[in-house]
Amino acid sequence: MLKRLQLSQFQDFWTPLSTRPQPGVYFCRAAGYSPALEQFIEQALQKRTELPMRLTGKLQNPDGGQLAYLRETLGDDFACDPAFFDTQLKKWLPRLSDAQRQNLSGSIHQTLLSLRAQGKNDNMLRNAYLKFLCWMYYRFEQLLHRLGQDPLPKILYDGQLSAHELQLFCVLADAGCDIMLIEPQGDSAYLTLDPQSRETYLCPFAGQQPFPNDFSLETRMKQYRPPRPAQPARPATPPAARPTAPSSSRPATPSASRPTASAPSRPATSTPSPSRPAQASRPAPRPSRTPAELFPNAPVCAVNTWLSGDLMADSLRDPAERGAEQSYIYNMFVRILGVSDKSSYTRDLFLWRKKLADTGRHVTVLEELPIPTPNETAKVAQCSAQSASQVIAGLLPMLQPTANAKLDAAAGRALVELLTEMEKANESPMRIKNRAVYIICWFNRYFRTLFEGYSNGKLPVLFYFGICRTAFEAMFLRFLARMPIDVIEIYPEHASDCRLTDKLLFDRVYDDTLHLDRFPQSADAAEYSTAAYHAEQELTETLYQDSGLYRDRQHHKATAVTLRTMCEEVYLLWDKEALLRPGFETVDDTVLVPVLTAKVSGVKNADTGAYWSQIKRLVDEDTQVVTRLPYLGAVDQSRLNPVPYIKNRKLQRDALKNSPAYPYALLRPEIQDFLLDKVQALLDSGLIRGTFSQGMEYKILSVAMNLPKDIVRILQKADFTKTVPKLMVVSTGEAQCSLEDAIFLALLHLCCFDVVLFVPTGYQIVEKYYAEPLFDEHQAGEYLYDLQPPYLGGTASANEGIFTRFFRRGHL
Repeated sequence: MLKRLQLSQFQDFWTPLSTRPQPGVYFCRAAGYSPALEQFIEQALQKRTELPMRLTGKLQNPDGGQLAYLRETLGDDFACDPAFFDTQLKKWLPRLSDAQRQNLSGSIHQTLLSLRAQGKNDNMLRNAYLKFLCWMYYRFEQLLHRLGQDPLPKILYDGQLSAHELQLFCVLADAGCDIMLIEPQGDSAYLTLDPQSRETYLCPFAGQQPFPNDFSLETRMKQYRPPRPAQPARPATPPAARPTAPSSSRPATPSASRPTASAPSRPATSTPSPSRPAQASRPAPRPSRTPAELFPNAPVCAVNTWLSGDLMADSLRDPAERGAEQSYIYNMFVRILGVSDKSSYTRDLFLWRKKLADTGRHVTVLEELPIPTPNETAKVAQCSAQSASQVIAGLLPMLQPTANAKLDAAAGRALVELLTEMEKANESPMRIKNRAVYIICWFNRYFRTLFEGYSNGKLPVLFYFGICRTAFEAMFLRFLARMPIDVIEIYPEHASDCRLTDKLLFDRVYDDTLHLDRFPQSADAAEYSTAAYHAEQELTETLYQDSGLYRDRQHHKATAVTLRTMCEEVYLLWDKEALLRPGFETVDDTVLVPVLTAKVSGVKNADTGAYWSQIKRLVDEDTQVVTRLPYLGAVDQSRLNPVPYIKNRKLQRDALKNSPAYPYALLRPEIQDFLLDKVQALLDSGLIRGTFSQGMEYKILSVAMNLPKDIVRILQKADFTKTVPKLMVVSTGEAQCSLEDAIFLALLHLCCFDVVLFVPTGYQIVEKYYAEPLFDEHQAGEYLYDLQPPYLGGTASANEGIFTRFFRRGHL
């Protein structure tokens, strides 16, 4: 991050970074008015056409639409971590270089840490972060790709700063942006935010006079008239006669008697246009012209006007026989959800594709649309976004030529039609631009695949297997539907969250559904299921759905619900199946398992005989018993180093599963996911002291990856609606649980184990490792010491053999 420099005179604000006394940015404020300040503003108005600069007033809070778009693009996650910010900025501001993104991420992190030091909680940090992102995108996006580059981008702001505005400007200044704050109301409001002037420098040379009543940068921009360029002097002797038309290689020189029409003034956010590789150009549209007028040679698509309703048969009809008007392209745009016949669906789908290919038509199957890469967006996202017409004019030439004039015209017409539609719906120019960038990037990526061998008589076909989960995907399919191609979105399940809507779309929804992960690409994948098989599946769904009956391992997800009980109820509920316990419930595919998480301290009536007899009755084949502490020794991290598998507070599951040292590949996939879910839940809970502050997150993962074999086998056979697995700890001495033991017990609790501690001494054997109480403690009676427990058939240590356990040092 660049150092903030003191400005000695206004003129220094314009000096290039390379000629400054030391590398740094100017972040200053002018609280008084003077002719020098007026001259500085005049220079800014002149230079805004040649420098990356924004003149702005008060930054309005993001509106609901902007925040909704932000959540749609980035989701709702938040972590005050530079790596997290870097990942999000890569999606949100794709024009940033790696170095710029790294600097901006670090600057955001530093600013949010300072807020946390002031006592702000994570929710406040998240709100500030969301504001920063919206303001960067909607107000300063055209400056950000110049951060840290010479000439530095510049911001002139006038008004009374809010705290969040000051924090944003601190972020941008540290990332490499010159900023001048002009304070028409004086400096007192600023000093309430920054009493020590630690963030900015006050310019004493700005003057002491009050500002004019009507002063604002917006007013100055409206009043500004650029100076007319000096006309060249006429030569004394007329030059030799020249052709009236200027040479194609040199621009014509304006004459004194015929003034040149001035170019339209650029907006305040304009930046120098980067050089682009030469490519075949498309006509730049004028806003007053319709798509049909802009592209008179584009083929007209009569979408779905010819359909009979038998969609498979319709798709197989020769395009030349679909309609009588030869100048029209009769294509189809349909969505098919659900299945008409479960038993033959995959086979029919494979044969449908094969029959289309056998007619000589090119068939493409897409199952997803990966978002455009930064390299793809950098090539097309460099136009201004002050109006929809500017977006159209700037981005239309970015559609790559296809070597077919009619196809090029169809693509241009479709793009203009959709963007104009968004403009009429009062969408913001920036959102229009963003949608257009996605369409262009995907078209440039896929047009060779989609339109391979295209000819007027052989329409290609696109099967989009899946649903459009984002507005970007939906708009791309709508774009293609206005071109000479059949577009079929097909998904064998019902999907209420599909974002595809269009007045041209034909919808077909079947009642039955089928789960199918991939489009069948070969005969090997074209399964045929018997009617009896599907009848069995339907009977199973009917019999075991909300009936109180459960088939073996019907549910793959479970959540532990701690039972708060009386001491006597621990013994009463111990052997009860999960579904017979109070609080049992199934929600969708998740079982809420009532579990016992208790600590029984003391001995009732000091009767040790009854005490041990009662404990013995609890021990059965589903109970693991621990009678010696610590149970787990130090975990060996040499086999699997946990550090690479936790990033941004999230477990890197795929990388972990692909590690050669991953120990649970033998388990059922759903059990692997269940265990990793619980590891993530333990990380998120912060239950273990020092998680994400003292490196405890790595210890948690190490313990989870080194569970005792008996516990792993219990997890493998887990059935969450039936017997609840159990762990009993009996501690009669002064030894305590290790940190590893504390993590182990907490993880088993989350994995829906009953975990009960019997501690006749009442000692705190594990509590110190927890940030909040985990066990519900019951005071059963008198504290007794140095008891010798009878043989309970349990496990003394996870790492010892039976003889070592027996001959180990005395009982605890």
